[in-house]
Amino acid sequence: MKKTFCSILISSAISVSGITAAVADTSGTLNFTGAVSSSTCTVDLNKTVSFAPVNGAEITDFQHGAEIERLDVDYNVSGCPSNVSNASLLVDYPHIGESRADLGNTSMRGAGIVFRKTTSLPSEYLLPGYTEDFVINNGSGTVKFTPRLVRLHSGIYGADRPVAGSFSSTADLTLSFN
Repeated sequence: MKKTFCSILISSAISVSGITAAVADTSGTLNFTGAVSSSTCTVDLNKTVSFAPVNGAEITDFQHGAEIERLDVDYNVSGCPSNVSNASLLVDYPHIGESRADLGNTSMRGAGIVFRKTTSLPSEYLLPGYTEDFVINNGSGTVKFTPRLVRLHSGIYGADRPVAGSFSSTADLTLSFN
């Protein structure tokens, strides 16, 4: 009888400890962490575009509107949040008509700056306030901005025979994300 009682006592002790272990394994704590970020995409929109010096004699016979030089300027966007999938670059510039940039007070004649999209035909000039749309993929994207120096025979900066001089202009760029 002593053996049976001892056996029952040991079995009861094992059963009670098994129940206690089962209760301890079924409870726990769920922790939450997170943050609200004010991070946005990273891009530097401040650049200087310098056209190469042009010899007026070399462009005298160019047709009106002929491209003298084209400068593709890339703006690389990075670090965008995962919910940003596309963006637009708004290009606004002081102009003098016919979609030509205002070159300020200059004595130079026979050339001017125009803007066209990369896929545009040579005669498709863009008015101030146009946008270049581009895709943001995995937090990054690139947009091209393409100012062009063209031959002008007429208008404020036009001349049949180019006249030497320096010029400068600006464009205001605004980047927005969708």
